[in-house]
Amino acid sequence: MLQRHALLTIPILLSVLAAGSAQAQTSARHQVNVSIPSVLRLSLPSTGDASPSQVDVGVHVDVDGASTTVTPGSSRLAILANTSWTLNAHVEGAQNGLGLAYSLDGGSFLRLHSYDHAVTSGAATGGWRDLELAYRADASGLADGGYDVTVVYTLTQP
Repeated sequence: MLQRHALLTIPILLSVLAAGSAQAQTSARHQVNVSIPSVLRLSLPSTGDASPSQVDVGVHVDVDGASTTVTPGSSRLAILANTSWTLNAHVEGAQNGLGLAYSLDGGSFLRLHSYDHAVTSGAATGGWRDLELAYRADASGLADGGYDVTVVYTLTQP
């Protein structure tokens, strides 16, 4: 009788252990973290130039007496961002008193300097966001001729 009782105890004990094991498996907790990297892209669609952070625009100014002609007269930039961003600009090259200014999307003209300053800023764009930048020059007192500068646009995360 003792042997039969021992044989019955083993299957019951195995059933209890299996049930406890199954219960432990269903109550396990997992933590999943998803990390999405920041995306900042700056593009000059007219040339196909695209960069993570910088685009250069060559600007030529012809001075003929009191008249000035700026080429290109404007540039279209495109920004793609999934986070907040700031577009900065500065001018490089021999300015020789040339007062190059820009206007963002038809707003007031602001002078470009040899150091970075904020042109505009924003939040995630939800796709490509186009910006139109027009140029004009104040060539008062400059000799007739051609003047070349580069406008450098830099996209940063504040």
